[in-house]
Amino acid sequence: KQERRALRLMVQDATLEWSEPGVAVLGFRLPAGAYATTVLREWIEPDINPAR
Repeated sequence: KQERRALRLMVQDATLEWSEPGVAVLGFRLPAGAYATTVLREWIEPDINPAR
């Protein structure tokens, strides 16, 4: 049986630092059972239809 997860995640202690030009370092805390990849996918939103 697959476990159900919350529809919303409370991101805590979010930080953004530029380690060098063009390189960002993100930091944050999530509740137990939450996946960081879920948060990153929402923040980054990759372009799925790039111009050719």
